[in-house]
Amino acid sequence: MSYRFMIRVAPVLAPVLAPVERELTTNYTLKLVKLPCHQHLIDFEYRGVIRELTNEALAECDVSKSPVGQKRILAINPHTRPGKTDKSPAPLCHSGCPKKTREFKAAFREFVSDYKAAYQALLNEELTAIFPDGAIPPTAWCVALHPG
Repeated sequence: MSYRFMIRVAPVLAPVLAPVERELTTNYTLKLVKLPCHQHLIDFEYRGVIRELTNEALAECDVSKSPVGQKRILAINPHTRPGKTDKSPAPLCHSGCPKKTREFKAAFREFVSDYKAAYQALLNEELTAIFPDGAIPPTAWCVALHPG
């Protein structure tokens, strides 16, 4: 089975150069092999087993929309902006696991608390205030700490 990969960003980044398509295209040949547990099946039977597994997975995912085809994907310009976007703010954590989200929020709260404490210490002229790991301490001051 053969696939083509095209670098679609290059013509946008360098429109003056007008590169030839073959300079932006790389052909890859993939050799697909059977899963080890189905080595004994003939090709026709194997395709049937894979089709059944795929249908089971799609049924579990509750896919309401059909996937976009190759022609439609290739027709999309990757640099166009979407016509409509969600107005909701981004979540604090993009984890699908509630336990990991809780752990992240707890760690983030602790980080913010430690940063605020170090910042207050710095405002109280304790120049040895230690900021938490990963924090960027304020470095540009527009006013002097000591008058005069």
